[in-house]
Amino acid sequence: MIPLIGFALLPVSALYVAVLSRSLQSRLGPRVECFLRPVRFQFFGVMACAPTLIALNFIRDFDPAVRVAITGVGVLGFYIALHDMVFARLGGLYEKGLVWRGSCVFLEDIDLLERPDPCWRRTRRKPPTGSRPTPGVPPPGTKNLSALVSSPSSGYYGPMKTIVIGSGGREHAIAWALASSPDVTEVVCIPGNGGTAQEYKCRNLSIPVSETLRVVKACAAELSGAPEGSLAVIGPEDPLAAGMADSLAAAGVPVVGPRLRAARLEASKDAAKDFMRNYGVACAASETFTDPEEAVSWLENGSGPIVVKADGLAAGKGVVVAADRETAVRAVRDFMVDGSLGAAGRKVVLEEYLEGEEISILAAVSVTPESARAGRAAILPFLPARDHKRLLDGAKGPNTGGMGAVAPAPGVSEDALERFRSDILEPTLRGFIAEGFDYRGFVFFGLMITRDGPKLLEYNVRLGDPETQAVLPLMESDFLSLCRAIEDGSLSDFSLSWKKGFSCAPVAVSRGYPGSYEKGKSVAINRAALEEYGARIFVAGATQNQRRSLDDGILPEPPESSLVTTGGRVLCASATGATLEEARERAYGALGCVSFDGMLYRRDIGLPGAAVSAGF
Repeated sequence: MIPLIGFALLPVSALYVAVLSRSLQSRLGPRVECFLRPVRFQFFGVMACAPTLIALNFIRDFDPAVRVAITGVGVLGFYIALHDMVFARLGGLYEKGLVWRGSCVFLEDIDLLERPDPCWRRTRRKPPTGSRPTPGVPPPGTKNLSALVSSPSSGYYGPMKTIVIGSGGREHAIAWALASSPDVTEVVCIPGNGGTAQEYKCRNLSIPVSETLRVVKACAAELSGAPEGSLAVIGPEDPLAAGMADSLAAAGVPVVGPRLRAARLEASKDAAKDFMRNYGVACAASETFTDPEEAVSWLENGSGPIVVKADGLAAGKGVVVAADRETAVRAVRDFMVDGSLGAAGRKVVLEEYLEGEEISILAAVSVTPESARAGRAAILPFLPARDHKRLLDGAKGPNTGGMGAVAPAPGVSEDALERFRSDILEPTLRGFIAEGFDYRGFVFFGLMITRDGPKLLEYNVRLGDPETQAVLPLMESDFLSLCRAIEDGSLSDFSLSWKKGFSCAPVAVSRGYPGSYEKGKSVAINRAALEEYGARIFVAGATQNQRRSLDDGILPEPPESSLVTTGGRVLCASATGATLEEARERAYGALGCVSFDGMLYRRDIGLPGAAVSAGF
């Protein structure tokens, strides 16, 4: 009787597995069928063995021939499981980075690994240390079934691949935020940096951003056959000003980044000023000059501080806040006559000096002629942040690309935010619509909070750096879903949510920045100590030390000297806390875990008055 019971349990086991998988399929949708089919077969094999082995334990004096037959059924069950595992690996799922741990399948613990190398060796990369688990985001190395599919209401099919174009700290933060999405299995960074090379789920592709054609071809190849909803995000301003978003769209690549006409709002300060005046955006008064002598003559008739801005892109170095006329004249001659900024300084904007505290508001934008006609054009602002532009403590020294940021910016009243919406954001949206822009990306509002309300200093047509490194760690909404909403025109229906608390992100720079500086300095990171602060290191100007070697295809834990400096702004330490003081303590504690020759950083990021513009 016992062997008969064992045989009878086999179809029962198979029926149980079929019902289980069908139930999961009905709950999660038909998109998971390709994953559940191999799961069903493997469960069948494993469960088929259970009644067989139970029966064998009780058959001690039974006919040996019958025992052999029952054992054969168990072997067949194992064969089915093994066969299907091999089929799953070689039939496409392995190519997508999906593998199973061991011979048993646990639906709540499907591991996502990198694509194997051509020799089919498993290349395991340990997720980096230095961060505590984020609520709502599974810790690195453990993923559940939701990692394989998008939410049933999203309309997208997983797993997703995304591309981040750029090599700075902002791009590292964007790649990290995308990799944190449960829908994403891989983030390709072009070209990336030493931080993205070690980031969980990320892979660098070494193509210079300036080579637009190669970048577009690589993006098209990477996303060829990828599920709907996969996309590319352009981080820096230079490729946007070169029309890369237009080229990607023409190649059929879904892209987050404004098209060329809209990108001129950052590529030309003069064009931005014209836009502000035409659409009633509250801003500082200004004059534009193409002749240096005319600019100097205008300065001689004025008095008090003045702001000198190079018209073109200058990597954050094209602004001089001049306390007096002599300083302003030197800046004009430096830009226009000596050509210190090249073509970017041939035209200058002389702007009224505004006294107050600067804040930055990043925002998501989804505006096209089609969405405008449908009443669905939208700009969705983020938390206000505060950048600290001056090199030295107390807002002293030359302007830089940014020495650190905090979010949300303390001391910003609801009245100021309401004035920003009515006097700056809404006129900007009306202008985007009136100009017929195709603007699907991000916009940066550089604001001065004055006694007369907020005034717009500049537009950037992308996320700010280092504000992004402070703001994104506070975003509770899924960043990939936000990027999809930007690209597909559903941003007006998107609801942003934020974590409670504050974020602080001080920046470490090379000695000599923003002037000339040495490169190639080894960066030492005490990762064990870093983990205690719950902070993240976002790399900007550092690359991996290529002298490191691989051991039989297994990527080892990065040594402390695996990074070498390549830029002026090398990295930042980003940490969150219930209060700004707690966030600062953690961020500076984490920065103390990093060292390289010539490392400099401000010690007052986030303190009261540290970003006041009145200090010359």
